[in-house]
Amino acid sequence: MPPQVNIETDWDKTPGWEPMGVGLSDRFLEGEPVHVLATIAMLCMQPKPAAVEPHPQALATLALYAAGCAVTLTTRQFRKLERTVLQYMDVVGGENRFIGTRNWEFASYVRDRAVERAKREMVI
Repeated sequence: MPPQVNIETDWDKTPGWEPMGVGLSDRFLEGEPVHVLATIAMLCMQPKPAAVEPHPQALATLALYAAGCAVTLTTRQFRKLERTVLQYMDVVGGENRFIGTRNWEFASYVRDRAVERAKREMVI
């Protein structure tokens, strides 16, 4: 088993709006899904309540949901989070400052896995 590579996140900056996954392998998203989703959630989380940004917060929440946490979502909750993540994807997929980052790729991975769970649970 290859050694686990751990990276840091800077909570003094704006998690989720900084380049995500710097230091992780190019094949990171091919790893064990729960590990991938939990890592993405940590990269988006902001432990200082006054500094929480809604888009990364929605991404972190959907990542935890997709990872299989023991909390489900209503259809309305899921769709609201999904819309916010899609807005985030529009920004990170279209702004020059995100060229060369993996933010869109990570967000897409989270959304796809969350949709899979929501369909299994007949939330959507």
